[in-house]
Amino acid sequence: MKIFWYSLLLFFLATLIFFIPFFWLKPGEMDLGGDNSRLYFYDPLSYLTSQSLYSVSHSGLGGENLSFYAIPFFLLLAFVKSLIHTPTILIGIFHGLNLSVGFTSCYFIIKELLKQEKEGYTNDRLIIESSSLLAGLYYTFSLNPIHWWGYPLLPMNLVFLNPLLFFILLRFFLTQRITYMLLALLITFVFSPNFGYIGAPTFFSFFPLAMLFLILYTKYIRKRAIPIAKIAVGLLLFVCLHAFHLVPQLTSILTPGTDANAFIFGAQGKLEWGLKYFLGNAPAIKVIYSLLGLIQFTKPEWYWSIFILFPLLFVLGFLWNKTRVYLLSGMFMLVTLFLETANITHIGLKLYALAFQIPGFSMFRVYYGQWQWAYLFFYTLLFGQALAIVMEKIKPILRYLLLGSLVIVLMTTSLPFISGKLTDTTLWQSKNIKSHVKIDPTYNDVLTYLRALPVDGKIISFPLNDSGYQVLKGENEAAYVGPSTITYLAARNEFNSIAEFGIFGSGLLAAAREKNYTKLKNIFTILNIRYIFYNEDPYIFGDNFPGMPYGNVRNFFPDTQVGYKELINNLGVKEIKTIAGKFHVYEIDDKDYLPHVYVARNNYLIDQPNKDMLLPLDVNDVQDKRIAFYNLNDAHVIDDSRYGIIRLAKSKYNYLSALLKPVDPIKDVELLSLENKIRELEDNKAKWDRVFTEYLNIVKNLIKILDSMGDNSIALEKKIKLKGLLVYHEIMTYKAIVSNQSIVLKEKEKMIQDINSIFDKSNEAIDIDIPNPTVSDYFVDIPADRTYEIYGINDVDMFNNSSIGLTIDGKALRRYSTKEKNNLLRFEDIFISKKNSVSVSLNNSSYVNHVEDSEWHPISGKEIDPKSITFTLNGVAGNREGLFRQINFVSNAPYYISFEYNTNGQNYLANIYELVKSAENKSRITANRLYRDNLRSYDWKKFNAVIQTGNDPETALILQILLRENTEDDLLFTKSVGKIIIRNLTAIRIPQTQILFRSLSQTNPSDTLIPSVTFTKVNPTKYIISVRNAQKPYTLVFLQNFNKNWKLINPNKTSSNVTIVPVRLYSALLNFISDIFSKERKSKSVAVNQYFEKDVTEVDSSDIFFDNQTLSTFGKASVAESKHRLVNGYANAWDIEPKDFDGKTEYTFVVEMVSQQLFYFSSLISIATLACCLVWLGMIGYKNIFQTKNEDKI
Repeated sequence: MKIFWYSLLLFFLATLIFFIPFFWLKPGEMDLGGDNSRLYFYDPLSYLTSQSLYSVSHSGLGGENLSFYAIPFFLLLAFVKSLIHTPTILIGIFHGLNLSVGFTSCYFIIKELLKQEKEGYTNDRLIIESSSLLAGLYYTFSLNPIHWWGYPLLPMNLVFLNPLLFFILLRFFLTQRITYMLLALLITFVFSPNFGYIGAPTFFSFFPLAMLFLILYTKYIRKRAIPIAKIAVGLLLFVCLHAFHLVPQLTSILTPGTDANAFIFGAQGKLEWGLKYFLGNAPAIKVIYSLLGLIQFTKPEWYWSIFILFPLLFVLGFLWNKTRVYLLSGMFMLVTLFLETANITHIGLKLYALAFQIPGFSMFRVYYGQWQWAYLFFYTLLFGQALAIVMEKIKPILRYLLLGSLVIVLMTTSLPFISGKLTDTTLWQSKNIKSHVKIDPTYNDVLTYLRALPVDGKIISFPLNDSGYQVLKGENEAAYVGPSTITYLAARNEFNSIAEFGIFGSGLLAAAREKNYTKLKNIFTILNIRYIFYNEDPYIFGDNFPGMPYGNVRNFFPDTQVGYKELINNLGVKEIKTIAGKFHVYEIDDKDYLPHVYVARNNYLIDQPNKDMLLPLDVNDVQDKRIAFYNLNDAHVIDDSRYGIIRLAKSKYNYLSALLKPVDPIKDVELLSLENKIRELEDNKAKWDRVFTEYLNIVKNLIKILDSMGDNSIALEKKIKLKGLLVYHEIMTYKAIVSNQSIVLKEKEKMIQDINSIFDKSNEAIDIDIPNPTVSDYFVDIPADRTYEIYGINDVDMFNNSSIGLTIDGKALRRYSTKEKNNLLRFEDIFISKKNSVSVSLNNSSYVNHVEDSEWHPISGKEIDPKSITFTLNGVAGNREGLFRQINFVSNAPYYISFEYNTNGQNYLANIYELVKSAENKSRITANRLYRDNLRSYDWKKFNAVIQTGNDPETALILQILLRENTEDDLLFTKSVGKIIIRNLTAIRIPQTQILFRSLSQTNPSDTLIPSVTFTKVNPTKYIISVRNAQKPYTLVFLQNFNKNWKLINPNKTSSNVTIVPVRLYSALLNFISDIFSKERKSKSVAVNQYFEKDVTEVDSSDIFFDNQTLSTFGKASVAESKHRLVNGYANAWDIEPKDFDGKTEYTFVVEMVSQQLFYFSSLISIATLACCLVWLGMIGYKNIFQTKNEDKI
């Protein structure tokens, strides 16, 4: 009878927990937004089509996107939504399942572990049941896990998957029944996002440890055999079940040159993305928070001390423990505690940092969040067992008091979660806008219209933002802020943030700030942008969102909706649709549009920086924009006469990039060792003399190495880094001496004098020669026997400065002062006849001193008390004393700052700050320090620095000079009156003028016969292209992000590489299946548009995922694969010759992303495996039912 009541209580609590999320949302509201968007709850099928069915992204340039892992889960969502119709209930169902199944699974796990089997646990049913229930409640309602419900990601199903699969596998290990294994496999298939690329961090943080725990528990505690053969079969079935996403993803990871390969095996992924983020967060992680089960990076609440109760239970459990399973659970809890916090001893932190050198370990960059679910699970196991141990030792009345106290603590602290207040978050950097949004029904009309747009061109959305987040007002005054609905629901390639423009981003921002509409249209042209979507709703771009997601873009693009309307009007586009009075769609004119596929009329070879990839269009005087410009380093061109030449002259001494690069000791082993030594001094844990001697030896060796490198930008960059560290380390050493209580005062004074002398000599030994910023010397290697047009670019001030002179090979060139276009200044042409290497010199004899009109002054123009007035330095209180001088500047430009000084032997600091207005509060100003240097001399010395100003034109630069002892020392020296003499202060904007050489093709483009093409989009990964009149070689351009997996395939020719019989048979089988189970494709011949006097015809697009022709290209020959090039800075091109198609002048071929073929190939494996698992499970079930009936008859 007791069993019934316990089961009833379990059912009641699980049901109650299941319905909690249903009270979070009002009818029609949805919990959407954030990095994950969760738009799949709103429209699962559209999200599936846009995001997971195809291996091409609809975001920005359209790179490779292998999100196949989510297909089964999205299909499940679509099926459930078809039954209930409302996304609000759909969200409630899946959130409820997460909570209730997680709770129930933990209950059964703890109950299984507490069973008495030669372990000394109690047989008291009340203790087992109450401990199991409380453990389940802790897993569901403790502070740390409920905090993450405000920002759930796609793998959030791990809340119930981790304990559920652990319990099923526990039953499998104990019973060795294959039914449990098959059930676990089917669950992983349905919730495959948790077992794919996106779920890799949480998968590898939990399941390897869980399997190890189960093996140890089964072998050494329950004394059962490990079913090795069945485990091997299970692993094989797991791989086959998930082949549909694992095979394409692993192929991409292991293929050199892919983004995934570079990210996992390259320094950018391991160091920049992984280690730097880890080191930035590790010092802030508090181990005590994790021990108490609290939230990291959160201000402590007054009631948090009550959670000491849980570690206290653990300690009592270890004191009174007589079981091995409790010890095993404790060991795993401590292991995951280290993995979740990392900040346990210096050695542990260093070992953790070293792990980021392992390929793939950078997925744990947010380690405190990714390991916390494994930690929570083993913490729960330990808690459930500790509670049972303690309850057995105390009196009954104390048991009830303890249980009641724990329930009260968990329920009261989780009330914001239960009520939904925790999930209805205030959108970051908004004016108290909530996230539980009810989407305006008229917006569905917008998505439907955009989805049906006839031309296969990309969309740009205004207002533009920083990070790819769209803002959409809801009917309930809340807002959706997350990844674009156009990208993820309308299946249209869209640019809605500056981050998606890749190498064109900086040029786009500059053009917008300068209101250079011709340049903007050129960018739209080269990026295949056909439509503009504009949301004029003031709610999404007014005071409601002063910061994120528009913060930086507002410094360049319009800051108001009125400004955006003016921008659109100046672009000369045509409005084709208005919906609900605020959603507008515009179409760009044919003359400013390049179709997705075209044949290039003009080919250029360039060797310029990526940010200037638009130069061929900027200097192009003709209306026909069918251009293919190759990077010279990537192209292998035999016949230069077919190509125009565009070159940027290169600086002979590229010092600027080195001067402006921040010091990053992580990437330099020598500098990192230097940093470690100074940290030892700061900690006062080592003998001062020994450590400082070792430090100086490292400095001397570094200087010797740098001197041997000669004069080049690499040596200069390392010198800059070393000097920057020496400035910082001198101050740190000074602090270390002053704060060391074991050193007497007189010895401190002598040591200070010694370090002054040592650092002076070290700085003098680092010879940093900053070239004259008013003279720029260049060189350029160009083909001879050509006439070149000469342009000056990228410096507006140059147009108004008559003192600028340009000399090429000793010849001064005349300037055409009246011919200015796109910020280009034309000089006279020059013929290069004999040599390839040309010297160029640009001289600016007249420059503006940007501090000429300013004066030195203290704050407020009077002496101040430094203890009473502070300003903010990157969020840290800093000193406002000393002398200040404002530098008037142009935003986003480099400046050379210099002055002569004499400090008469005293220590001063020179700080250069940039004043930045807060995105949330424009009246609040933060001072970001750009540069710092020590000033100390006994005679005249020169200070010089190069700094880069920020993007905000309304801020200012401040130069601060102050006596160092006043700010760094209150213990050693008495404050004295400092005397410093400064003269000849200058702040010069360093010219950024670039010199461009252009030579047209020696073959007249108008005389070149190019073929006409007709193309149709079958789906985002497949285009059919027909070519006519292809009599000569030509360049086919495909405006999709370059990827070697884009192949040009001849459907009428079998690949010579497909020689293995099994592969051929598999290909035939795939085509046979497609013929049986798919409909016949209807041919389309309706032209939606024609371009360039009918040279390019676009046929109505489709979105066919699978039909009888889907697999027709499998095993067919790839054409011109060795001539697949990167063009236009991002796109694909193939140089095609008549021989590639056996001399034919008319033919049809397919451009296809072959990773999609790999998906079809591996999907058959997954489908076959799924069928086998279902049949196997069905046979077991039938056998059990049949056996039960026979037993009943007997």
